[in-house]
Amino acid sequence: MKDLFNSIRFQISERFSSPLFGAFILSWLTWNHKYLFVLFSSAPINERLILAKTVIFPTTCSLILKGLVYPIVSAVLFILIYPYPSLWLFTYWHKRQLKIKEAKDRIEALTPLTVEESNRLRMSLLRLQSEYEARFRQQADQIAVLKTVRSSSENELQTFQVVTPNSPPQSQIDDGVLKLISILTKSNGEIKEEDLFRLLDEPKVKSEYYIDQALALNLILRNYREGRVYGAVGDKMIQLTEAGRKFAVSSQMV
Repeated sequence: MKDLFNSIRFQISERFSSPLFGAFILSWLTWNHKYLFVLFSSAPINERLILAKTVIFPTTCSLILKGLVYPIVSAVLFILIYPYPSLWLFTYWHKRQLKIKEAKDRIEALTPLTVEESNRLRMSLLRLQSEYEARFRQQADQIAVLKTVRSSSENELQTFQVVTPNSPPQSQIDDGVLKLISILTKSNGEIKEEDLFRLLDEPKVKSEYYIDQALALNLILRNYREGRVYGAVGDKMIQLTEAGRKFAVSSQMV
């Protein structure tokens, strides 16, 4: 029931909002204004009905014409013709308003400012200038801070040096490490780890200590040779690094 009521209300609202319906009501009231006077007169209801039938709608033809045909035709003509003069009047009115504004702007441009207006304008300019100077000082301070940070960073960058560990003097290296470097030098800078253990002829723990020392000094590196089967891990190799070769040359091991 509620849905039916809402549907009826929507249909009625849609009909009343139609431009044709509004134009028809206005046209009907224009053609039949005498009927309204009779309808709302103080005469008895019977006399009003008789008067409307005999004077306003004396024949069926006049009832059809004034009650339906003339209002519909007038409403259609109104809807079709009215937009053209309305558009012209709307355009003309806005053009006149634009002309008035242009004339007002010209007059205001030629009119000198009063003392009060000049003071207001001066105060506004001073306020804008003050805001600009404050913003400029703020940005200048920020630039100074950034320059300071940049200068500090450059100084730190200049003082910071990435130094590759130089080989220590030969006197500070254990004899076992020297022997290890000598063996690698004679083996063209590369040897199997198990062969190195054998040539060092030391206990395994001691040999591993010498290898760790050489690794810490960046004189050697441990690597793995690829096995014969694809993907298999091969022999563990010990190789001289560039620093190890330089140490060997400077120590006259070559």
